[in-house]
Amino acid sequence: MSDESDFDVSLQLRNILLGTMCNCAVIFFASRNCSLNIFGWIIFYSLLIKLF
Repeated sequence: MSDESDFDVSLQLRNILLGTMCNCAVIFFASRNCSLNIFGWIIFYSLLIKLF
């Protein structure tokens, strides 16, 4: 039981962290031009795949 609740908490924390990262990325890349935006998202998603 305790293992399951610990997993839920870590999952929530990861989702919060992921949401914050996504929001920061959107703000950061939205302030750049279109070609950098696409290039940035490619890097961002490749990093996400490595992390999770």
